[in-house]
Amino acid sequence: MDCTATELLAVVAARELRDDTTVFAGVGVPFLPTLTMLGSDLMAVGGMQSLKDPYTGETLAAVPALFPDVALLHVHRADPFGNCQIDGYPHMDADIARAATTVLVTAEAIVTEEETRRHPERTVIPGFAVDALVLAPFGSFPHECYGLYEADFDHFGEYTRAIDARGPAAVTDYLERYAYAPPTWGDYLDLFGGERLALQHRRARELVGP
Repeated sequence: MDCTATELLAVVAARELRDDTTVFAGVGVPFLPTLTMLGSDLMAVGGMQSLKDPYTGETLAAVPALFPDVALLHVHRADPFGNCQIDGYPHMDADIARAATTVLVTAEAIVTEEETRRHPERTVIPGFAVDALVLAPFGSFPHECYGLYEADFDHFGEYTRAIDARGPAAVTDYLERYAYAPPTWGDYLDLFGGERLALQHRRARELVGP
């Protein structure tokens, strides 16, 4: 079947949602109608508008498009040209990369272009959308990276308990220790220790098999 360039762009831009409906993302629409956040305080806080569905008369929230100045994304692997691959569920990373003015990517591994070509279906962020690429093993930690390491929920528990006990001062101390003080990425990971990182790696492998 022959397709025009516009039709192909529409197919690429289409995103399937969990309810099996389809919306078109990344084609410059100023907002999307949704039932999400209706009746909540978020409507007023974000200055969101509502509209009337011309087909059913139902009131819908009009969620405005977001265009971040900078997006910082973490991926499983990327080649030197910035083609990025994500294993497992990709969340909204591809949409964020297309919407942002500047895209900075950290990757668990830098692989050859031949490697990304072996599994093109895993390339969710094309190189032309990426402005900078950095090798950063455990770059999502203490959160997860599917199949490589699990989220460190014990660490999150320590953090939330500290906030419960000390309030905003605990947030300030956390940022100072984990965000501002380590001079390098390696020094940051050293705060957790190799044994803890290895444990989270083993837990992730248990979920995906050998």
